[in-house]
Amino acid sequence: MSARSVGSKQGDRNGFATEEAILANGVTGTDGDFVKQVPAGDLTVTTASIASGELFGVIQGAGSSNLTQRSYKNSQVGDGVATNLIELAAGMRYELPVSASLATDAVGSYYKLTGASGAQQVDNATKSATVGQLICRKRVATNAAGTQFLKGWFEVAALPEDTTIA
Repeated sequence: MSARSVGSKQGDRNGFATEEAILANGVTGTDGDFVKQVPAGDLTVTTASIASGELFGVIQGAGSSNLTQRSYKNSQVGDGVATNLIELAAGMRYELPVSASLATDAVGSYYKLTGASGAQQVDNATKSATVGQLICRKRVATNAAGTQFLKGWFEVAALPEDTTIA
């Protein structure tokens, strides 16, 4: 499972901002993968080393040179040319798989991503009270008894400069 948008922080499930970006050369990107921008790369994104750096968005249409025709693939290997439709992550919530069941105190905790393209998940071992790429907003029961929580709703953690009041 990959990232599945569950709407904005305000509860809107129908609207989100997108941007076209190029996947870095040689990097695989799959629909539902989180991406981060390549340093000094205008509108170039990568799924490589996803456990570090600021998350930019989620691939919603991989590998097209003409997104207006909506003839994109499920995944692609970056060639430095083909465009990807990226849902901008700011202000959005995503349902994501977790590497181990979320504890009862998971909501409000920070986590990092792990995994390769098409298999990204939240790394439960990176739980922190103050630092991480994602913040947990809800645990999601994954068994009928409601005792396993291998999914959760997460938001991209805000940057310090976005939350500083002048």
